[in-house]
Amino acid sequence: MRRISLSLFAVAAALSTTPVRAATTSPLTVVAAERVWADIADQVGGPDVTTRAILATPTVDPHMFEASPATVRALSEAAIVIATGDGYDPWMASLVAALPPGDRSVIDVAALPASRPADPLDPHLWFDPDRARAFATRLARTLDDRLGPDPRRSRRLEAFLTDLDTLS
Repeated sequence: MRRISLSLFAVAAALSTTPVRAATTSPLTVVAAERVWADIADQVGGPDVTTRAILATPTVDPHMFEASPATVRALSEAAIVIATGDGYDPWMASLVAALPPGDRSVIDVAALPASRPADPLDPHLWFDPDRARAFATRLARTLDDRLGPDPRRSRRLEAFLTDLDTLS
């Protein structure tokens, strides 16, 4: 564990000498801690985003996850970073905090306004339609801020929200 931490520190230090450029053109790189947030980003962002999930398979336990230099690099190159938050993926906050300053947006799903508090016994926020709705809406707003409003993106958001309403 100590060797991995030192390796991550070395990678972060090396990256800190590389300037981070503002992402102002499509597609933006979106890196999500979990696959479900990347899937929603694909649906809402469409051709405006290229997504990557750090935990891309259900066989990886988020509580046992140890970041690699490739993980740090992906996060450093992301225009938008998405974490579940609320203790589900605590390593994300640590990794993002260690990145060199840059023009990246970080969305912590647990911190988004919701009509009811998260269930303290179930950190799987993607099962909560209200949280998924709040995340999709925030992501669309973030994309609008970075790329400018786009009616096609608005239609993709509305289609996602409509599908979500039929499921909940």
